[in-house]
Amino acid sequence: MTLLSHNTQKGAMFGLDARIALAIFGSLALITGSVLHSVLEDLKYNSQINRFKEMEQGVLQYLADTRKDFPARSANLTGNERMTLELLESVRRGWKGPYLDYDKTGSDHTIQDSRDPVFGWHLTLFTNNDWGDNTNSGGELCTATSSCYYWLKTHLGAGIAASKKEEFAMELDKYFDNGDGFDKGRYRVNWYSGDRSNPILFYRVTPLLSTRF
Repeated sequence: MTLLSHNTQKGAMFGLDARIALAIFGSLALITGSVLHSVLEDLKYNSQINRFKEMEQGVLQYLADTRKDFPARSANLTGNERMTLELLESVRRGWKGPYLDYDKTGSDHTIQDSRDPVFGWHLTLFTNNDWGDNTNSGGELCTATSSCYYWLKTHLGAGIAASKKEEFAMELDKYFDNGDGFDKGRYRVNWYSGDRSNPILFYRVTPLLSTRF
């Protein structure tokens, strides 16, 4: 074998090795990118779950400390919207808040989580009946003869793509209610005006303290 042919073979082998190495690195990059995307999605998913739980604990602690229901908004004629701001500031006897490290919004029925301030959190009253495939902005209103519950109400944040929000809402239903559907259980979803890219999320906390609505 001549020196020239030997060098040619070495060059060819080097080129093959380089292509193999590039293919391996490319595959690793794809795998790493996929894993990173999955991790980020899990973080968003867990963050939403934790926010529901934070809000729930705040509401329960407020009720335990004050031994009174949240007051209704004076501007809300139906009485289902409650003064969520009470979780951050109040003059009620027994109040030991603030119960959450959230922000005021200028409205007495909405507070914001500074980690995702696009949408606010509301405290509302609805029945625990099945709501059906609801395209309204709320559930079934309480009456004098119905059981009435506190529900947290919010939207999914801007960090979740519109095309992914229906799937994301479905995953939350699996976590909270074992996937029993959006119209029943502790966790529910309304599709306002039929828009599947902007679900309104509801989470049942506890019954109203008073037997009179």
